[in-house]
Amino acid sequence: MDSLFDIYEKVFKTDSRNYRWWYYQKLDNIWFNYDLTSIFDDKNEYCNRAGDLINEIYIAGGKDCFFKDLLEELGARSRHMVSAFFLGHYLVHGITAFHELLNDSDFSWLWFLCCLYHDSYFENEKSHAHSNYSPRYYFDSKNLLYSKTIIEKYREFRLLNGCYDHGIYAASALSFNYRTLYNKRMSIKTDDNYSDERKLRITDETLQAINCVAKVIASHNIFLAQNEDTKKLYSIAGLERLIPSESDDCKMPKGKSKYELLYLLLSLVDVIEPIKRNISLKQVTLEIENERIIYICLDSSGNLSNCSRYTFNVIDAETWLNFISINYEKKENQIEIKISI
Repeated sequence: MDSLFDIYEKVFKTDSRNYRWWYYQKLDNIWFNYDLTSIFDDKNEYCNRAGDLINEIYIAGGKDCFFKDLLEELGARSRHMVSAFFLGHYLVHGITAFHELLNDSDFSWLWFLCCLYHDSYFENEKSHAHSNYSPRYYFDSKNLLYSKTIIEKYREFRLLNGCYDHGIYAASALSFNYRTLYNKRMSIKTDDNYSDERKLRITDETLQAINCVAKVIASHNIFLAQNEDTKKLYSIAGLERLIPSESDDCKMPKGKSKYELLYLLLSLVDVIEPIKRNISLKQVTLEIENERIIYICLDSSGNLSNCSRYTFNVIDAETWLNFISINYEKKENQIEIKISI
């Protein structure tokens, strides 16, 4: 088995061009100035290479205009987002259930949008700097994940607990800022080849895709009620949709559309990725068995608190995600987890 660090090197190197994680052609001349050690180094607080890499990708696609006020907030979760980004590319190639995504010509673009934005407003939960964004900006695809109404009610529920949910605000910002550019295009009545000054393509098709990605980002941080206390609070907040009954296996997602698979992939890498739990990439080894089982070994000889929290968050994913079952075993200085998809 390889460590996550070794796996990312396979995705990162030029001899693995089939991964095409950089997507935009101009990045081909930029990314080789980075190395994994510097990207994931957390010792130098004044040098955030992971945040720089995200910014380079934003700029390469003209998408930094989506988040004009984002760069100051990238630091807190940038290493986690880049780690999750590489892990997603690896899993898509190895897991049969995700091959539909891999065969989609838009996957690299959609995954970049989804994964490298999903935690971008994490600091907003403390600063409330962007509290003007609201789910009312969403394109309401009624059959995709949670409805706009549920997302809005969940946002209000989190606000009652003093939290401006970062997933909902990142999604709102993505949807709102792209729609602003789209409306600008419509107002000047130009043809479908219109691009802004950054050569950003703006069409009806991309507007719908970006709003679907926004739904995925908003939904990734919404959880079902797991105990009686939460059920009572959800009921008061009008969130009965998030309360599973004994007879109804109420997990997300229910279907296997492109965006639901994207949601599943984002949710999986979000719980498997160890950096946000203060666990090293070299502390976690991973391999894929029979194109359907993710086998994870965690070296638990380090910080027991971090290891316990990481393990709990991974195995708990089975309670709110369809398509997966999880088994785990604790051994001396090691925890083994198998996720079947």
